[in-house]
Amino acid sequence: MKGRKVNLSKNEQLNIGVVGLGVRSRILLSPILESEYARLAAVCDLNMEAMDRTLKDFKDVKRFDSYEEMLDKGNIDAVILGTPMQMHAPQAIRALERGINVYSEVVAAVSMEQCRELVIACNKSKAKYMLGENFNYMKMVMIVKNIIESNILGEPYYAESEYATNARGMASDGTWRNEWMFGVNGITYGMHNLGPLLTWFKDDRVVRICCEGSGNHYKKPDGNPIVLEDSCVMLAKTEKDRLLKIRIDLQGSRPRLMKFSLQCTKGMFDSARSESENDIIWMEDIGDWSPKSYMDLDKFEGKHLPDIWRKYGEAAGRLRYGGRDFDYIIMMDFIEALYNGRRMPVGIHEAMDMTVPCLLSQESIKLDGKWIEVPDSRTWQAL
Repeated sequence: MKGRKVNLSKNEQLNIGVVGLGVRSRILLSPILESEYARLAAVCDLNMEAMDRTLKDFKDVKRFDSYEEMLDKGNIDAVILGTPMQMHAPQAIRALERGINVYSEVVAAVSMEQCRELVIACNKSKAKYMLGENFNYMKMVMIVKNIIESNILGEPYYAESEYATNARGMASDGTWRNEWMFGVNGITYGMHNLGPLLTWFKDDRVVRICCEGSGNHYKKPDGNPIVLEDSCVMLAKTEKDRLLKIRIDLQGSRPRLMKFSLQCTKGMFDSARSESENDIIWMEDIGDWSPKSYMDLDKFEGKHLPDIWRKYGEAAGRLRYGGRDFDYIIMMDFIEALYNGRRMPVGIHEAMDMTVPCLLSQESIKLDGKWIEVPDSRTWQAL
């Protein structure tokens, strides 16, 4: 059975299906529950207890333990992929082949072969694809994007991002993370870092990368070695000759850190390092403020807050299933884009712009930091 054509009458809602009812998927159900444009129509999971727990707030939801059966019999317009990352591309392709729209949790794919197959499937399908890179929807990321587009910071030419957290306990937790996060060296899980930076560098893409690591100083909780080096750094040059630096550290002994920095010709931005700090911005010419002092970013929220945050920010702050407020924002944007026939905010090529450089970091780090050319998915065609 093919997916329904999304051409809805005034009061009709999108039928959404979800596969994989882990923590991430449950977080994304809150916007569906509250949206006027969508309803949860079907779920798929092998764990019946997880289904019972998840569906307590939903009515008339079809239950499946087979993904293929949900696609064929669930009467869904779109599917949310909340399964382990190595399954995302194959499951997205199966949905796209049936004309069913896809929202995929990160990562989009775990190999270059999967990337090419996914792009070709999107090119052939009338259905739409969106990568759920939620960090692109952080309030501060979107405010800075609007400020850049207003040109008061000048031309952006350098940016960096750090993601550091002690997640060594996951290195031998018996899940897919053992192989796909800690069993591969490089910046494999770098979309949260790269995605926001690319939203600031409009109409640009990474064309070459190099990656190096700091060695291995820790072991898994079970005493076995970890393939992923403790701290990996990727440098990236863009088509417009900008420079990016990405650092990932999933093992170091430290508090969690997610840090972004941006340098432009007329100013700069630095995100907070902890909850006790503020996001700061500096501009050469900002009227009455001294050019020698930093300003809190929230001073610019009134003018530069994006419409999607104005509409859903209050609701996002009370996210029902926990998680981050921007998870609510991205899901609402996906639902509205699909319902109104807009282009997907993070479509297949934006997904590849984030994914391919990170996958190629695995090759660079094997070759002692050799620079690797990054292909453009927009040129990929079926053989």
